[in-house]
Amino acid sequence: MKEPDTKEKAAQAETPRRQFEKLHQFPDRSLRALLQNETNVTALLEMIVPDLAVQMDFQSLLPAERSLLSETLREREADLLYRVPFRTEKGPREVLIYILIEHQSTIDELMAYRLLNYMDLVWERHRSIWNRRKTPKAERKFPPILPIIFYTGDTPWKTPVDFADLVDLPEALKSFVPRFEILFFGVKQIATEALTEKDHPFGWLLALLQKENADANETRAVLSEAVSHLRSLQETDPTQWKEVLSYILQLVLHKRSAEEHTTLIELIAERSQDTEVTPMAESMAEIIHQQGLEQGQIRAKREAIFTFLQHRFTRIPEPLRNTINATENIAELNTLFESALAAQTLDDIDAFVEKISPL
Repeated sequence: MKEPDTKEKAAQAETPRRQFEKLHQFPDRSLRALLQNETNVTALLEMIVPDLAVQMDFQSLLPAERSLLSETLREREADLLYRVPFRTEKGPREVLIYILIEHQSTIDELMAYRLLNYMDLVWERHRSIWNRRKTPKAERKFPPILPIIFYTGDTPWKTPVDFADLVDLPEALKSFVPRFEILFFGVKQIATEALTEKDHPFGWLLALLQKENADANETRAVLSEAVSHLRSLQETDPTQWKEVLSYILQLVLHKRSAEEHTTLIELIAERSQDTEVTPMAESMAEIIHQQGLEQGQIRAKREAIFTFLQHRFTRIPEPLRNTINATENIAELNTLFESALAAQTLDDIDAFVEKISPL
């Protein structure tokens, strides 16, 4: 076994609490955390568009600058935007990859329109930057965007993802409608073998996610196989192993019944031969319990604020409601409640709201 370097030792020493906080609010943020790893994005593109992926320089894959995101897109914490060079005969060209993570099983029939709107917002930011920087007109070329719907819901996705299907379109007018392809990736509608055939860690994690609600025997089988394949990361990439193990344990603790936890954690420990599995799982379970209590306090405080504001001012402006719902710090909510008590008008609490607003 190779001796881990300083960076690896630091990652191995990372506490379970720190690891859990990285994937806070499972599952809403867990997949986003996984897809903030460039190797996982690479694996996703290789599964969805293998012919295009071979032309992408994934060594240079980077998250797009925050300046390319409008305020609307910054609100969408589940979505991700990457930039990657695309090899052509005339040299590399920049391509943007927009990943929209959709968890809800209630399918949005206007998804194609939503994506078109988000893509337009990205291009609008380019135009704004060109104007601000006085970019020469000859250099003002919009980068292509590969839009990806990453769907994890249980309900089969039957809604069309072609924008033209949303338009009442006579044949003679087809050429006047925007046409663009949307890449759809339905985790639970893909054959498990297709996820794992390249033996990439991300594919095995998706295989586990695919079976999150399966019966106990099926869950044990896929978990045993996945951990057996992933355990080699302990030697080849200890940092990634800790991230993978953290995700697997959280999937078990959040998605499987409490009666199964001990058996499944023992299975993970046995298959991985990692002595840290059990103490990590115990720490995570305690953190989940504590966070459950904290979330209960946060929900109660939000409801108290809403009830008071509704009573005092009748109508709560949507931006204020969104800010309150997005605030997870109990101290900030307490201060906001005190500000609401002292406020004579809604304008009186605007200054504080601006300080805690996620925008």
